[in-house]
Amino acid sequence: MREFTGVRRWGYVGLMALALAACDDGGGADSDDMGQTLDGTVGSDATVEGDAAVEGDAAIEGDAAIQGDAAIIGDGGIEGDAIVGGDAAIAGCVDGETRDCQPDVGCAGFETCAGGVFGPCLPPEEMCNGVDDDCDGRTDESFGLGAACQAGIGGCQTVGEVACAADGTATCDAVAGQPEAESCNAIDDDCDGETDEVFVLGDACTAGLGACMADGVIACDDQGGASCNAPVGVPGAELCNTEDDDCDGTADEDFDLGGDCTTGLGVCQANGTIACNADGAALCDAIALEAGEERCNALDDDCDGTVDEDFDVGSACTAGLGACAADGVLACAGEGEVVCDAVAGAPAEETCNAVDDDCDGLTDEALTGEQCVTDDAVCPQPGVETCIAGAFECVSNGGNGPPVGGEPLVVAAGEIVVLDEPTYDFASIRVEADGRLEVAAYD
Repeated sequence: MREFTGVRRWGYVGLMALALAACDDGGGADSDDMGQTLDGTVGSDATVEGDAAVEGDAAIEGDAAIQGDAAIIGDGGIEGDAIVGGDAAIAGCVDGETRDCQPDVGCAGFETCAGGVFGPCLPPEEMCNGVDDDCDGRTDESFGLGAACQAGIGGCQTVGEVACAADGTATCDAVAGQPEAESCNAIDDDCDGETDEVFVLGDACTAGLGACMADGVIACDDQGGASCNAPVGVPGAELCNTEDDDCDGTADEDFDLGGDCTTGLGVCQANGTIACNADGAALCDAIALEAGEERCNALDDDCDGTVDEDFDVGSACTAGLGACAADGVLACAGEGEVVCDAVAGAPAEETCNAVDDDCDGLTDEALTGEQCVTDDAVCPQPGVETCIAGAFECVSNGGNGPPVGGEPLVVAAGEIVVLDEPTYDFASIRVEADGRLEVAAYD
């Protein structure tokens, strides 16, 4: 007979039957000390034996013992140190309830209540602790000890082996790394299960400015960041074409487009604005006027960039002759001609002073005085006082002086002429080419 000591059972619901080996015809309990049927109570040190039955609300208290085929039916309870022996049975249990038992393998086991009945006695569950808990000759066989395992995710992941933990379970002995700030490198650096999630990789983008701009997508770069992978063009020389050729973000910035400008020189000049031409250069959109003939008028009439260049304007000049001459400079007149701006003096009567007093370009011209004889000691000649270098001198007239009293006397060759009125201070005789003599008398 198997005995269980120290068992307390309270509050069984429904029928609790203690099967006894035999019952008497009167339905009462046989007892050596004290027994009671139906709703009675089996008190301290009492023994129920044989076919006795405890029914209804019966209870067994204290050190009472139930032996043989006795049964407790109904809401009966067993308290204290009661002993149930022999073939006695206590019917009814709560599902999930367990109790110790001794399985055949020799390890302390347990029974589990299912459907109001305890199941088979099972050996203990194997734990990861270096002990053969389930008594099957193997230790920790169900935990895969030593197998490769991993801890952490992404950049935090490390490799280890399966090993026993302090609580009897199996665990991976790898220690996960610490998360880091997410970099753009196809690694889950912050160990949140996502890779490069903060970089909007693959989004459309552009890189470069102006003519260098190209399309691409956001991608990781060599520094752990993200940038546009578009192939940026090479800057060129800036042209005047409304394009940003040098890729600095500004188009045609070197050409002052729209600024004021002029085309042509002098009177041909026209106003306009700066604009681009078909060759990529900037020009003034004004159209110059047609050039004319140069005139002296302080204007560049022939549009060559020089004013009055044909007229020597500003050069020194004089106006008038002789004593009337005055200094000035060449200047333009109102009709486009060049004149000297000097004002000539007024002419005066000519005198023998080596000055052109009458401003006719001649000095002391036709100024003669008294008839005279030259002071030639060898051959004095008749003459006339003539103004020379501002003074009168006796200048021989070569016998060509004016005769006194009429025409000269012409004597033919071989003819004798008698001067019957010798009233002349002197006379001159000249032989003509035809042999005649010309006689002239002078006072």
